[in-house]
Amino acid sequence: MSSPGNAVETYGPIVSYLTKKLKRPTQLVLAHSYAELNEKVRLREALAAFVCSGGYVEGHSRFGMELVAVPQYNGRPTYYCYIISSARSAAKGLADFRGKRFAFTDRDSNTGCGIPTYQILKMGLSPESYFQEVIYTRNHDKSIAAVRTGVVDGAAVDNILYELAIRRDPLLKVQTKIVARYGPCAAPPVVVNPNADDEFKTSLKRILLNMHRDPEGRKILRDMMTDRFVPGADSAYDSIRVMRKEIEAWRNRPGAR
Repeated sequence: MSSPGNAVETYGPIVSYLTKKLKRPTQLVLAHSYAELNEKVRLREALAAFVCSGGYVEGHSRFGMELVAVPQYNGRPTYYCYIISSARSAAKGLADFRGKRFAFTDRDSNTGCGIPTYQILKMGLSPESYFQEVIYTRNHDKSIAAVRTGVVDGAAVDNILYELAIRRDPLLKVQTKIVARYGPCAAPPVVVNPNADDEFKTSLKRILLNMHRDPEGRKILRDMMTDRFVPGADSAYDSIRVMRKEIEAWRNRPGAR
């Protein structure tokens, strides 16, 4: 979901924390796409992963990817899709980007592709016919940068990653703006391969759910803009499943464009 440098900065400390708490070697593994990350989990090249909500829905359907814990932000285990533009733009909503250049992150991303696609399909159009050009940046950091540098007129991004980007570079707050917000949606979960050892699953869940109880864990969570991890429910992602089914049905209908 993040560029490699920011991913290491954000997730490196929690991986080190898990190494100590699990008492076993733990390595941070990055992927080029959401699909590649899911495949790493499926093949047990990664026993656990931080995945997008859309990636979880896909992985759960395809090979039984299991939810372990969900991050809680501002008291809720949910997040939002932000539509952003340059601060100089006159845009006030997604409707103002018709005929413009727009950035999605990844085809499996919920906030970076699924939600804006669904909103456009409700207008009776597809992103390909709605926008002048759609580019896929692969992660939210690159989408934000594409807006900032004028490569695109707008982008759909994860609100937490957008706020993290602003914290790293406060200038973003005056160079870009939020023109629309969609949600809330069930937050991107921590998941495991369904065939991972039960003891590992139990230990990982216990550690994550108790991180906020010790000073080191609280600092790591604070740096991730996360209150704590909480138990998640697969049913919380049903609204994303419904949206994805409607998108698929629309694209498969006769005359879709």
